[in-house]
Amino acid sequence: MYISYGETDEWAHEGNYSAYLDAAHQVDQWVADLWQWVQSTPGYKDNTYLLITTDHGRGFGEAWTDHGADVKGASSIWFGLMGPENNSNLSKIAAAMQSKMGEQTASQQLYQKQLATTMAKLLGLQFAPAHPVGNAIY
Repeated sequence: MYISYGETDEWAHEGNYSAYLDAAHQVDQWVADLWQWVQSTPGYKDNTYLLITTDHGRGFGEAWTDHGADVKGASSIWFGLMGPENNSNLSKIAAAMQSKMGEQTASQQLYQKQLATTMAKLLGLQFAPAHPVGNAIY
């Protein structure tokens, strides 16, 4: 399932930082609600992953309201992964990321094109599309 929350992007383009922060807080609550529902629903409980990311970054400083190839900082994105702690693949990812990577700032560059391969590996699958993609993150 794919869900797109666009409120933070819309408020940032408007330059309304207060509404941007409110929208970010609301999305955090929606993700928490979704995770609580997943963990309380048979069939999904301990059998579901949430990968949360953005489709683009934002500029720095005065340029925080914009994004695009010409906006410094807009090529940087973040992602988070939630899933059942008893899954050995997730445990491997968490251990590898905590011991080897942690929060990435300068030691290496990760790319959005690595997410599909990483998700497939997490699920114990091999992802081999006809077009080039990045290697799994762990």
